[in-house]
Amino acid sequence: MSQLFHLGERMGDHASLKADLAELTSLLREEKDNVLAKEKETKTLKLKMRNQDEADYGGERRHSGGSLGANEGVAQSSDRLLGSEGALELYKMVNTSEAEYRGLPAPSFEGEPVIPSRSATEKTTDPTADDPPSDP
Repeated sequence: MSQLFHLGERMGDHASLKADLAELTSLLREEKDNVLAKEKETKTLKLKMRNQDEADYGGERRHSGGSLGANEGVAQSSDRLLGSEGALELYKMVNTSEAEYRGLPAPSFEGEPVIPSRSATEKTTDPTADDPPSDP
């Protein structure tokens, strides 16, 4: 009789274990679905970012009139940010640094054309066609 009692007890434990297992399985499926949904959302956002970057880069190419090489793109970006004078100074700095890195003598920019600064350009008035020449 006690054996039947213990067998009944084990069967009851088995039923409760089955219920616990079913509950844990459903929780696991929910978590898995949540993780998959987040991964899908992440992939979608990455794709949107990539498309936006490509659209921005494509817009730069369209505005510049063709495809950009690496140096041309950097030159155009620096020219937009720094202006002609700043871009020339940046060019000189990069060439001087590269020469130092390679152990070569520093390049001389003597005799190179000088780009007037913006303040000097703004102070100079351009003669108009109606103005008589200043030389007698």
